Amino acid sequence: MVAMAERRVDPHRPGLTTAWRALSLRARLSIGYAATLAALLTIYAGLVFLVVFQLFNAEVDRRLDQEVEIAERSLFVDPSGNLVWRPPAVGAVGFGALANMLWVDVHRADGSLLHRQLGGYARGGPVEPLALDPSRSGFFSASLPNGTSLRVLQGKVQVAAGQSAVIRAALAEDQIRHDLSIFLLVLGGGLPVSVAIAGLTGYWLARRALAPIDRMTAEARSITAEHLDARLPVVNEHDELGRLAIAFNEIFNRLEQSFSQLRRFTADASHELRTPLTVIRSVGEVALQNGGPDAKPYASAEAPAHRYREAIGSMLEEV
Repeated sequence: MVAMAERRVDPHRPGLTTAWRALSLRARLSIGYAATLAALLTIYAGLVFLVVFQLFNAEVDRRLDQEVEIAERSLFVDPSGNLVWRPPAVGAVGFGALANMLWVDVHRADGSLLHRQLGGYARGGPVEPLALDPSRSGFFSASLPNGTSLRVLQGKVQVAAGQSAVIRAALAEDQIRHDLSIFLLVLGGGLPVSVAIAGLTGYWLARRALAPIDRMTAEARSITAEHLDARLPVVNEHDELGRLAIAFNEIFNRLEQSFSQLRRFTADASHELRTPLTVIRSVGEVALQNGGPDAKPYASAEAPAHRYREAIGSMLEEV
């Protein structure tokens, strides 16, 4: 437990937050822009694929329904009461076998086969239709023994004179799945390319947008106490960087004024101090000269002490 606690609170282990903060602002903007765009494109590609998938399935069901409808219009009852098949004339509206239609068959109510039309082949070989299951109805998916995926529509129809029949239409899903696979491959292959282009574009835009900051940094480093009159360049005073440069220039103006006041104060203080210091030095030099070996003798012994007291008093007055 102690080892686990130490591992949890290890301050020396670099984390994602530390690594993220170590990146430059330009890199963080580029990565954030690319990540956001990648997420949006992924969601968009997923939605587009779902829509296309539903449209493909709807188109398959529509084709099957069309074939069943054509087959239903081809059923008649002859004068003897038997159910017969009369195909529509070539060129009639709605007629025409589809390339990926595997078969269309019609069974009588007792399960016997009335008509079967093969409409295609799967994987290079003839298609063997599925056995009839009268209990099934509507759309359903199935697979042939050779692995071919089917989409089947089966329905019971009523013909004149109380006759009924079971119509089935089967369509191969391999081509549709192949088309969907190509579409998904195009989406999946285009996504990283788009994100890479967007990332490079974002990096270029971030670099261009942050270029004034680099210039401001270089100008700010050149400003010293001896060159307080320099100012940061203001490219556009209405944007954020322009307002930042204006704020820094105002700070530099105040600093320049403060340094000017400090220089004036230093000059005034130097002038005010120079005069009394000169006087103190002169008084001290004169006092030393009067007490030297070349000085004239005093009339009394108290004269030197009196002169020194006057010199010291004068010095104290100046101080």
